[in-house]
Amino acid sequence: MTTNQKPIRNSVKAIIRKEAAVLLIRKKDESGDYYIFPGGDRINAKT
Repeated sequence: MTTNQKPIRNSVKAIIRKEAAVLLIRKKDESGDYYIFPGGDRINAKT
């Protein structure tokens, strides 16, 4: 993995669509703006 790559994580995402629009979240880092689908981290639960 190079220094500018982020580690791969398990997560849950949703595609929310209304007519021709899609809900996205705008994020920003040192490389600039980027967009992601709404969602959250998946927590591994051991039983």
